[in-house]
Amino acid sequence: MFNIVRDELNKVDPIGVVLDNPNLIDEYDFEKYTVPSIKQLKSKSYYVQIAVLSDKANIKVILDKYSSKYPITLVPMASGKATQVLVGPLSVDEYGTVLNRFKAYGYKDAFLRKIR
Repeated sequence: MFNIVRDELNKVDPIGVVLDNPNLIDEYDFEKYTVPSIKQLKSKSYYVQIAVLSDKANIKVILDKYSSKYPITLVPMASGKATQVLVGPLSVDEYGTVLNRFKAYGYKDAFLRKIR
């Protein structure tokens, strides 16, 4: 279904992907992971933002890889041109471990978001 793009060290690039069958993206249920805006996120919770992506194929790769182990939340940007990919809601006891894990997975720019 997908050919993962590999970097020069032959490690899997967490974002790069070549889609063999683009029709599968149209059939994928992104809605069950999506909230309309940041304001709809669970208050007094923590989220780790791992990416902002415009390509649904790349979002699907993340969902397929991590949604069975982590609570993935998608938040469309106001412009509608990209989607924030968040892990959460997380408790105060969980967010440090999750942030460090996703940085180790290759999401070097991942950061914590606290929802008030």
